[in-house]
Amino acid sequence: MSQNNKATAATSYSVDPLGPYPYSGLQILGLFLLGFFPLLSIMASVLRVWSRRLCQGLGLDDYLIFVATGFAIPQAVFAALYMRAGYWGIHDIDIPPHPANQGLFFAYLNRVFYSPLLALVKISSLLFLLRLGGTKHFVHISCRALILINILQVCAFLPATIFNCTPVEYVWTKPAGSGRCFNSGLFAVALASTNILTDILTLLVPFIAFKDLKLGWRIRAALLTVFALGAIVTCISTIRLYSVIRVWYIKPPDGHYTIGYTTNTIEANLGIVTATIPALWPLARVWFPNVFESMGINRPYLYPDIEVQVRASVSQQITSPPLRAKTLWLQRRPHTPSYIRGPASPLTTLGDWEGNTKNRGLTDWQRQKAAVVERDEEDDCHGIIRRTNTSAEPPAEEQDDEDFLIIQKTEPSR
Repeated sequence: MSQNNKATAATSYSVDPLGPYPYSGLQILGLFLLGFFPLLSIMASVLRVWSRRLCQGLGLDDYLIFVATGFAIPQAVFAALYMRAGYWGIHDIDIPPHPANQGLFFAYLNRVFYSPLLALVKISSLLFLLRLGGTKHFVHISCRALILINILQVCAFLPATIFNCTPVEYVWTKPAGSGRCFNSGLFAVALASTNILTDILTLLVPFIAFKDLKLGWRIRAALLTVFALGAIVTCISTIRLYSVIRVWYIKPPDGHYTIGYTTNTIEANLGIVTATIPALWPLARVWFPNVFESMGINRPYLYPDIEVQVRASVSQQITSPPLRAKTLWLQRRPHTPSYIRGPASPLTTLGDWEGNTKNRGLTDWQRQKAAVVERDEEDDCHGIIRRTNTSAEPPAEEQDDEDFLIIQKTEPSR
């Protein structure tokens, strides 16, 4: 590359220093949004860690959210740099002369970090839903199919984003450099449309998972409202699609006077926040006990958690079919839930068959002891508190509790 081309290409990394920069209130608003929403996603991730530590610990869905947050932060930084270098939010008449490729390197990095973001968030949400409604065959298949679709989306769009042009550096050196690119506008529309489609399909899964459960209307409304917050992200995705079409195809006069470029950052970070809210159930129960008391689920021994996850002991070799979690919604009356257990039964003494007295042999005694230990470990995993007297009537303060409860049951996977 000639010296002139190198000098021109260098300007793609920075803002032309000649002359005062024409700031505007619209651009300042855009820069504020690019800083505010990543802070929300960081706070949501921290609260998610706190909430998960209150129950069974971190899972794969949590780690995917953390990876998505790690992508969202540099994506927002490069979006802000390109917004300033590309004079977005500035009237065209106020934009000073500058190289045509100024800031394109920041735009390229912004697209690279944005490409896998929403797919990671949706995969995390689907893994979370598998814990709640994964025992339903249709929900189980739907979640796995959507996870596969999102993985394929990342595998297709991320390499295409990185190798948009040949050579790669032509993305930010044009028109000074020489190379070729495929239709970037059509590619951006295809990515935005795919995100909207997978958003809608993912939103339908919670409604299918919870529609047959016998829930009190307050619990049902709370669950569906929490999961329906993802519709906000779909609305932002639709606005972003219009913004992409506007920039690449409509090309209105005064085209730079817009903050539509911030929609990808808002979309990605709102996706992280809305995907994290359902996982904050245990933490919200601690912070807002009155709200949960109105739904009859404020007592830990009555409602261990919204999440149910069966864990096998590390030291136990599983030879039977793997267990999976099953969530059952039952009324408090007339039966006491099965997970409100009494104290462990005392172990029987060693002995053999002698006369009419039946004492358990050594093998039976060892089996019973292992079962008691396994039950204690299961209680520790799910936070179950034993009751001394399971046959007694409920305490007076619980007499009017007529809402529904969750019990936990395990069964072999089919």
